[in-house]
Amino acid sequence: MQQNLKDVVNRIIAIVPVYTAEGDSTLLILNDGQKILQTRTIDSCLKQIWRIYSFDWRSYRQEYRTLLNQRNLLPWPADFYRMFAPLKLRQPMISGDAAYGYVAIEAIAEVGQAEPKQPAPVYIRLHCGYRLAVYLEPREVHRHLQAAAYAAQQFWGQRLERNPFMLAMRPGSGISLRS
Repeated sequence: MQQNLKDVVNRIIAIVPVYTAEGDSTLLILNDGQKILQTRTIDSCLKQIWRIYSFDWRSYRQEYRTLLNQRNLLPWPADFYRMFAPLKLRQPMISGDAAYGYVAIEAIAEVGQAEPKQPAPVYIRLHCGYRLAVYLEPREVHRHLQAAAYAAQQFWGQRLERNPFMLAMRPGSGISLRS
C-alpha cells in the first residue's frame, strides 16, 4: 500500500530496508501494526522524513558523533516521544545496499535471542505485535539501544532546560494551543 509519507510520519515506529520486485524499497511499520511499502531506498525515505520534521541531520550528526563517540549509525529523534535506533535489519544482496534500518526504542516490547536455526541471532518484538529479525549479536543490539536512550536523554534534556513548557505540551495533557 503506497501512502503519502506526510500522512503517516507521526505514526512510524520502524523503517526497514527490504527487497521487492521493484528493487530496493523501504517498509514503514506504524504504531498500529499497519505496514506501508515505499518504492524508494531507505536513504530517500529518511531524507524526506527529516525534511517533514525540519530536522537538520548534518548539524545533529556533527554534535552527536562526538557525544556518542561513534562516527556512523547514529540514533536520531523524530519527536519528543520517539528516538530511532539503527539496527541491522537485513543482509544486503549487493555491496552498497543498505542493511540498517531504524526502530523507535519506545516501541520495543521485547528483545530476544532467535531460535538457533534462524539466520538472524536476535529478534525485536514491537508493541504493535510485529517481529523484526536483527542481524547483530545481542551485545551490539544492546549497545545501539543504549546509545539511542542516551542520545534521547541528552537531546531532549538540553531543550527542556531552555523551555520547560515543552513538558506540559504532551498529547492528552489538557493544554490546547488553539483559540
